[in-house]
Amino acid sequence: MHKPIKAYNITISDDNTVDIDMYGEVVAKHPVDWWTGEKISGNYIALDEFLEDLKEIEDKPNINIHINSVGGDFYAGLAIYNRLKSLKGNITTINDGLAASAASIIFQAGHTRKMHAGSNLMLHGVSGFLYDYYNIEQLEQFAE
Repeated sequence: MHKPIKAYNITISDDNTVDIDMYGEVVAKHPVDWWTGEKISGNYIALDEFLEDLKEIEDKPNINIHINSVGGDFYAGLAIYNRLKSLKGNITTINDGLAASAASIIFQAGHTRKMHAGSNLMLHGVSGFLYDYYNIEQLEQFAE
């Protein structure tokens, strides 16, 4: 049996500085195999795990967060954003490649926000999933 790795890494550089790499999909809970109950391998930034680990470094005066993420669960990203904004220290977010969707919300938590050349910050409007058969008139009604 292999243990899934976390899609984020927290490194305490010194007494004053912490570096967090967030490289994965934002989810509310780490997905588990329905049959076995074991965690599924993948690059998941799981809200419950992340907030638990954040407790150990929340008193540090400087927190640097490197992001490369396609996003994911809006509410999980929003909860991470709110928790980061509640910290007393200086938060710096750095977009290392992609901060899309829910990851773009986390990126906004930085008091200082940095973009590397070639990085992408991608926001989108509200979207949803419809399952069934609809004609054009019904879809237009939904859009209105």
